[in-house]
Amino acid sequence: MIQGLGHNSIIFMLECQVNYILQLLQETMKRKARIVVVKEGVQENWTEQVDKGLEGTVWSSSCASWYANRRGKITTLWPKTCTSYYLETKNVDFSKYEFIQ
Repeated sequence: MIQGLGHNSIIFMLECQVNYILQLLQETMKRKARIVVVKEGVQENWTEQVDKGLEGTVWSSSCASWYANRRGKITTLWPKTCTSYYLETKNVDFSKYEFIQ
């Protein structure tokens, strides 16, 4: 869920991320867990969603971009609106995580 963006306020994105992490930490303490692990497939689904959103954007065009890694893959940008990011991160879906005691 940690993403930056190239088209708006990074402060807003950070606020969304802090809210998400705080919810996850509170749930971790509530369950008295020591470790939180993203369940298999969740990260891959997120990455596919971001990759699909980046298709056809200026960041994924043939232009050189500092957002792309050596292989040309962009792993740090949120390609959609800030509102959509807010809605994606507003409430943690705890079923996507394994809480280990």
